[in-house]
Amino acid sequence: MLFRSRRAAAVGTVAGALEQTRQRYNWDRPHEALGMQRPAQRYRRSEREYAERPREWEYAAGSEVRRLGAHGTLSLDGGSWFVCESLAGNRVRVERFDGKLLVSYRHMYIREIDLTTRTTRSLVVRRSADGAAAPVAPPRFLCRRAISPVEIEAKEKV
Repeated sequence: MLFRSRRAAAVGTVAGALEQTRQRYNWDRPHEALGMQRPAQRYRRSEREYAERPREWEYAAGSEVRRLGAHGTLSLDGGSWFVCESLAGNRVRVERFDGKLLVSYRHMYIREIDLTTRTTRSLVVRRSADGAAAPVAPPRFLCRRAISPVEIEAKEKV
């Protein structure tokens, strides 16, 4: 019981110190970047309400939409392809053409999958409303099979 009371006291001390720092930073101390005003003087509540669960992205009618698996993989036509681990569980749009799949998340193409050669490559390409696409950055890697994020990190370090 003594340990618990000491721990609670330490947590209370830290919480109090954080509150003092927050008070000084936002209310007492002027900031040069704000024209020597205090953040509290500049703060304005957003006119938009906070949505704890924003609605899902609306893809164009007729789009082929799939949900990525727990590890960011796309299961399609009997195959499993790594797309993006950070998007695990999210819906993506899949476009088919010339033996390839183009995978996009919201307004960005993120992965090209060549079903013929069984290769994938990362993309950073903006999708526009009229369908035109312009590369934002070059592809980062090319692989012969679906690979894990750990393998990707190892390749990027080389």
